[in-house]
Amino acid sequence: DIRLAVCNTIMTADLVVALEARGLPTIWVLHELWPPGVLEEELAKRNYSNTTAEVVARALPVCRCTVSVCAAQRALYGPAHGVVTFLGVPEPEPDWRMGAEPSDRRPLTVLCLGILCPRKNQHWAVEVFREFAGDRRDVRLLVVGARYVRQYEIDYVDKVKAAAGGDPRIEIHDVTNDVDQFYRQS
Repeated sequence: DIRLAVCNTIMTADLVVALEARGLPTIWVLHELWPPGVLEEELAKRNYSNTTAEVVARALPVCRCTVSVCAAQRALYGPAHGVVTFLGVPEPEPDWRMGAEPSDRRPLTVLCLGILCPRKNQHWAVEVFREFAGDRRDVRLLVVGARYVRQYEIDYVDKVKAAAGGDPRIEIHDVTNDVDQFYRQS
């Protein structure tokens, strides 16, 4: 007796369409922010043919509850019954601080912000940064978003740290609701 189905990621659009056609209500949790063109590229990279842009377009109006991870994602896809939740990130702090240290007194800082996840390729950002930085001491990389909830997240944080190789110019920080401090540094 199935009364509700939860479908996870945009790649389950075909399931949303099929389940709703059979009268089974779905909750569809989207994680991807893939505008037209990018959606097709990302699905092709994954060699996944069950979902296409057309199937996604058919799923969005019929799904009973489409969950987006941010307002921009909901605006991009325009689901008929969309809600926004901010997965894994604490509520923002209401104590905004302005200003940053003058750029001539701090290193050039590259910010990589977002929950560390294999599909976001933060390890690649670390590798590219190290190649770019070479022997320079006037640069640094802030990777913000390490989360230790699911095993694949823990494993991926370890992979990112391994890519950093102990380089003191690369800092890896836990997920935080105070992202302003990192924006001010970059």
